[in-house]
Amino acid sequence: MSHPTRSARRSAPSATRSARNARGAALIAVLVCALVGLTACQASGGGSTPSARASQSFPVASRPAETGSATPSDGEASSPSPAPTTGTGLVPPHWNPDEATIRTLNRYGRENRDTFGGLYIDRDTHAGIVVQFTEDAATHEAALRELLPDTPLTVKKVRFSELALTELQERIGDEHEWVESTGLSLYSTGLDIIDNVVELTGGSNDPTSAGRIYERFGRQMLRIVAYEIEFEPEQPLAGEGWRLLAELPRGGIYSVAAFTEAESFRREWQRLEAGELPAVDFEEEIIVRFSPAISGSCRQVHFAGLVVTSDRVHGDITFPTPQGMACTSDANPYAFMVAVERSLLPEGQFTLQLSDELVGDAGDQVVVLDLGS
Repeated sequence: MSHPTRSARRSAPSATRSARNARGAALIAVLVCALVGLTACQASGGGSTPSARASQSFPVASRPAETGSATPSDGEASSPSPAPTTGTGLVPPHWNPDEATIRTLNRYGRENRDTFGGLYIDRDTHAGIVVQFTEDAATHEAALRELLPDTPLTVKKVRFSELALTELQERIGDEHEWVESTGLSLYSTGLDIIDNVVELTGGSNDPTSAGRIYERFGRQMLRIVAYEIEFEPEQPLAGEGWRLLAELPRGGIYSVAAFTEAESFRREWQRLEAGELPAVDFEEEIIVRFSPAISGSCRQVHFAGLVVTSDRVHGDITFPTPQGMACTSDANPYAFMVAVERSLLPEGQFTLQLSDELVGDAGDQVVVLDLGS
């Protein structure tokens, strides 16, 4: 039997940085970059969402750190809260800068890109916007306070500009094949604005990998977080009464569909851009599309088989995420196209489900079929 159409190589889920409550504002650093639109905040790699511009993934998107006060992930600022003037101390917990402040910081960051070290909202101490520079911090502070006299600001000195960190991030991306040749499976790279480093996240069972990567790229601007690799079980191509025709990173989310004749199957196969149409004997088989949803940061998904009872059929779909890895809550399309022998299915009317436990509103996750006796 020929191999089914397969998706791109799966990798273990990424995590741009570990969740540390004391450093939780690091995500805000990235999100404020998205809000402000600073050129210095943006890394290459078009097509990513605004809140992920400071990270590159190989091939999956990075996972946000856990925080108690994240800015909306769609990049739109919520209505700004009133903020005290510079000298009055704390800001409200959910304060956001207004549009005029955003435009001013945008312009100032572009004008000082060589020394600008990034910015974030310090929600741990409610100190307002922290703006970082590699030199002349006092001069920048005076200029910003003159431009934004009523905005709570803290200006601090850091070792590396965001431009320099982004250049290192891009270099690692360009040399990702070499990085993986060390035995480390690269999940993502990201900028940790607060710690003023590039963080490389990956999986490896080779204890020498990190040392070789540090030797090549240096230790001062780089932090490596390596997880022990837990290998995903091999996706079976067939099982009792079924065979896998295609596995694709498209085709809907949280849905199931059945195709009992050639024309509707042909249209669906064409819609999925699944390649050459396979041979199917619809006298003996039907086609089922099982479409779970996968996280953008944890893209492992496994079709283990079918569960058949007297009146119900559902997919046995698992998500073999390595222990300790958190996943983003976004839902991305995926599809398993499965040919199922009619002799395996219940006689008469039965319920076809995506999986045993349905997520939220059943909706498109259930189909009622009656194939006759």
